[in-house]
Amino acid sequence: ITQSTKYDDRAISVLGLFVFQCGLYLSSTHRSVVPWPTVIVGLFIQQAIAFFVLKTGAGFSVFKWLAALTCDFLNQGAQFFFSADVIVD
Repeated sequence: ITQSTKYDDRAISVLGLFVFQCGLYLSSTHRSVVPWPTVIVGLFIQQAIAFFVLKTGAGFSVFKWLAALTCDFLNQGAQFFFSADVIVD
């Protein structure tokens, strides 16, 4: 991502996270059991990983390598389970 985002785009993303979390909370049958510290730490870790991947070259390289490794693994699994006629490279 080479272009910087506008403030409006970031605000919409944060609002979307808030609406999503509130929707899940409101649809829960046992609202008092929700471990809010765990939810907050999970959201923080998600943002930290996103920052690492999107803003650093090393993070992008690590996840690009991980994606290639996963793709190779899935292709080998597909070759094991399916015939060559089904698999398209």
